[in-house]
Amino acid sequence: MAERYEGNICPRIQKILEKRKELSGRYLPQPATRKQFQVKSRRHQFTVDLEENVCSYRKWQLTGIPCPHAISAIHYNKEQDEKYVDPCYFVETQRKIYKELINPINGEHQWPESEYKPKPPQVQKRQPGRPKTKRKNRVDEGTASAKDNTKLKRIKVAMNYGRCGVEGHNIRTCKKARVEVRQGTEHQVGSSTNTNANQPKKQSKAKKTQCHATNTNA
Repeated sequence: MAERYEGNICPRIQKILEKRKELSGRYLPQPATRKQFQVKSRRHQFTVDLEENVCSYRKWQLTGIPCPHAISAIHYNKEQDEKYVDPCYFVETQRKIYKELINPINGEHQWPESEYKPKPPQVQKRQPGRPKTKRKNRVDEGTASAKDNTKLKRIKVAMNYGRCGVEGHNIRTCKKARVEVRQGTEHQVGSSTNTNANQPKKQSKAKKTQCHATNTNA
């Protein structure tokens, strides 16, 4: 079958390359030099170096097959993309690999037995106690105590109360704040009492009506 195949690249690799050719139409290459390009799309942007066979997307380096970004730059130079495929995928390379004779071997039942006995698998014993469900902390994470190594240390931050400016005080523990609140309450109660005392007493509407009726009858 390999002798009848006429392509230069293996069939499976050729299918991958054709699919990437279709995707290359989504990208716009912008040449910086003859071999270096800036390839853009709607959301992303990559750099391609055709001389070093490198793309910042890194798929070309990992697979040896030009990615869609590289193919768009190759087509911009009006070059053949097959030229930039890794030689290991060429049909000629595969023919050289399998050119030599691969000797046939017998089935496993005819293999000679070894004088060494196979080592039995290690039996996993269940540890006593309840199995742990929490992970172990790293060395730099620290622990809350020597007994409990599953919790991180609590980082305490010193707070300053705005009225007195003393570290560690708040509205409940600060004596100065209590005195100010108490004085403010007493002042408020005293002012409301004086206001009520200065205001003249108003007769209710029912009393006014009763007095008017008494005067009319008299």
